[in-house]
Amino acid sequence: MRSLVALTTLFMLVTLCGCGASLPTEDIAKKALQDELAKLNDNRLQLVSFHKTNGQSSSVNGVQHYEMKWEGEVEVTEDCLCDPGMGHSVLHVYVLKDNVMDMGAFGGGKKVVIPHDPHDILKKGMRRKITGQCSFVMTEKGWEGSGMLSSAQMEQPW
Repeated sequence: MRSLVALTTLFMLVTLCGCGASLPTEDIAKKALQDELAKLNDNRLQLVSFHKTNGQSSSVNGVQHYEMKWEGEVEVTEDCLCDPGMGHSVLHVYVLKDNVMDMGAFGGGKKVVIPHDPHDILKKGMRRKITGQCSFVMTEKGWEGSGMLSSAQMEQPW
């Protein structure tokens, strides 16, 4: 009888521990965000802090899903341009280079440098707080995340 109680207790503990450990971790989400930032911005933005603020698991048609809300902070690693068409979004920054317009035959073959809007230039060391949420789905190889940057919002514009 004692061994049955011990075995049952052990089974329940393993089951409970396994459930908690099976959710995507903050580290997995942080790595996914770092990878997306590096890929999209050629390492011009660096994640300097990140933490999970909330999460919710669910199951749809037998597939486990997990939504994680997060907040963090990014830093500009080199002078660059933000995309003015994106409303000064944290998502898209570009190399800082001159905009050159070729005046063509009517302009005598001249090339004119068009100045950047100073509001679009981001200086190295600038930081902004960001928040967002991401979705994870359980696959055969483990949790797969998506949407780290698609939901990202900055606390204030650049």
